[in-house]
Amino acid sequence: MRDTTTFLRTFGCALLLSVTGMNLVAQELSPEEKLAQQRVQPRVGVFVNAGYTLHTSNFPGLPETSCCMPHDKAFYTGAGNFGIGGGLLFEYPFNPQFKVMARAGYYTFDVTQTAQAGIGPVSVVKAGENSDRIEEGISEYSLETKLGLVGGEITIGWQPMIDIPLTIKLGPEFGTFIQKTFRQQEELVSPDGYVFKISPTQSSRVRNVVEGTLENMATRIAVVAGASYDLPMNRTETFLLSPEASFSFGATKLRSDDVDWSAHQLRGGVALKYAFPVAEPAPPPPPPPPPPPTTAATATDRAGARRSDQGSGARVRQCRARVGTGTRRGVRQHADARAAQLCLLR
Repeated sequence: MRDTTTFLRTFGCALLLSVTGMNLVAQELSPEEKLAQQRVQPRVGVFVNAGYTLHTSNFPGLPETSCCMPHDKAFYTGAGNFGIGGGLLFEYPFNPQFKVMARAGYYTFDVTQTAQAGIGPVSVVKAGENSDRIEEGISEYSLETKLGLVGGEITIGWQPMIDIPLTIKLGPEFGTFIQKTFRQQEELVSPDGYVFKISPTQSSRVRNVVEGTLENMATRIAVVAGASYDLPMNRTETFLLSPEASFSFGATKLRSDDVDWSAHQLRGGVALKYAFPVAEPAPPPPPPPPPPPTTAATATDRAGARRSDQGSGARVRQCRARVGTGTRRGVRQHADARAAQLCLLR
């Protein structure tokens, strides 16, 4: 029974050591395996871009302003302008080819739209003179808007080739305008050198100036498509620099149905990303304690101790026997001498 217990203990210790060694080997990754695992780690970062905003529209001035555009049959038909953007990003790869990508940022959609129209006979005055006259006039209407959008996007990224870190993304974008100011005016462009006769004492080249905040601005919903290329900045690929380009197609109008006005934006920029490093393998567990001494060795030691005790007792008995024998012999000699003395006295 004791031999069986000892064998089971020894076998258990050996099995524990073998399993620990297998786990340690499994946790230790080769450089190529660790790099492949690093490329599917979650990422956070920042991005900045410059964009060209294309506004498409068809409306005769803002409804909340008073102007002569409807009477003159003049319409804003859109324009383009440059803008900027920037914000935060997060990426979560599902596997080496697919990942979900989220962004939140601020984008500018500023633009100035113009439209010219013949305004018919108008009272004008020669610049620097006081006498007015009636001339066929041409006016240029202009609408300058300052638009700032806070928005976010959720896209799916697809990497067609695993060995080439080129990602194509597609998904929706949502945003609301937190800056939405405007300035609308009418400027006389013909006849050249003349200005409007506004009052007997006032003349100006510009009239009907209106400034304010745009009304009925809608939530912007767009579809974003783009591509980016990840460039490692260090050996472990925890820092990435990603040139990127995208196009945001506005699926909704900027105003809530009262004005035909949409905006789209072509963006190009760069993103700086940080990929969370792969976790290092856990240290191996401490070795198990040494097994207790075997039963056979313990029995041998006990038997040796008993033989040693028996030898010591035999030597003691021998010494006592010698002492007893010498004592009895001395007693008999003393008795014989005493008897001889008594015989002589008689």
